[in-house]
Amino acid sequence: MANIKVTLDYPIHDGMDLTFKAPCDCTAVTGLKVYYPSLNENTSTSTSKTFTFKDTHGVDLNGIGNLFMANAYVKVILDTVNNHAYIQNADTNSYLESKLGNSGGGTITGVSANGTSIATSGVANIPAATTGKYGVTKLSSSTSSTSTTLAATASAVKSVKDSIPTKTSQLTNDSDFLTSHQDISGKLDKSGGTMTGILTAQNNTSYTTKQVRNAFLIKEGSSLPSGASGDLCFVYKA
Repeated sequence: MANIKVTLDYPIHDGMDLTFKAPCDCTAVTGLKVYYPSLNENTSTSTSKTFTFKDTHGVDLNGIGNLFMANAYVKVILDTVNNHAYIQNADTNSYLESKLGNSGGGTITGVSANGTSIATSGVANIPAATTGKYGVTKLSSSTSSTSTTLAATASAVKSVKDSIPTKTSQLTNDSDFLTSHQDISGKLDKSGGTMTGILTAQNNTSYTTKQVRNAFLIKEGSSLPSGASGDLCFVYKA
């Protein structure tokens, strides 16, 4: 197998377009050897890199043969990471398709997906897609399915989107949030006010802490009331 030699007077880079003239009919050519200057800080030296020809689909073209006609201009895109030269010439691509049987009616054999052979009569033997591998999947407009192999249609996606509430009044108030004004006219303001009923304080044993306490006022000689921790009892004489 042979390579076409191309000499440049400028460096190459990944993704670079390169157009060259085929020096001959180039039977069984498989690659491209590019000579180019390697620029250092103080000197300029020549180096080279060999690229394997691939078609626009990334298929290796080794062994195709008769790839170019003499003096034909060919355009490639250089992949300097993987050392591939992707052919972009329309005439060449047409020739390759005819060689591979993809035009003019030919039969493709030996195709597989995920290790499973695919029948040439259709997609019946292509494995089903899962969350772990590529394959054939079926479209579904269902909005209630829990399948991990079906693919949602645009109709299903829109249906779900349209069902999402856009107003708080459409949501379920499962935490009993206030949905209307609550009357607080009977509440005592923290700044002060007059109680209209009896206020009973909490009983506790925090005797040295300032707080509101319950107080009893009894006449001297009367029985003590039934109090609790923290209550105060005052005795007066009649």
